[in-house]
Amino acid sequence: MEPLTEQRHVPGPLVFGFLRLVRVSRACQLALTRAITEYCRRHELTLAGVYMERGSSTPSAFVGMLDALTATQSYGVVLPTPSHLGSVRRITD
Repeated sequence: MEPLTEQRHVPGPLVFGFLRLVRVSRACQLALTRAITEYCRRHELTLAGVYMERGSSTPSAFVGMLDALTATQSYGVVLPTPSHLGSVRRITD
């Protein structure tokens, strides 16, 4: 009898992680990377890599991640928090 599909190794959807590391300690960087890795493991996602932006004026890691997304059949991007996409400006009257 053949094993059930759930008992075979089937790769999950391919995703990339993204971190903005502005004035962040090495310990915090490692913790955020572990959080992304653990999230992907729990949700059966295949983490292809984590792009890290270090606060330079040119968002080269973000652009590289966008290039990787278009070059692969990836599912999406995993962030530890929405603030990793940039600060939110509130409009007040």
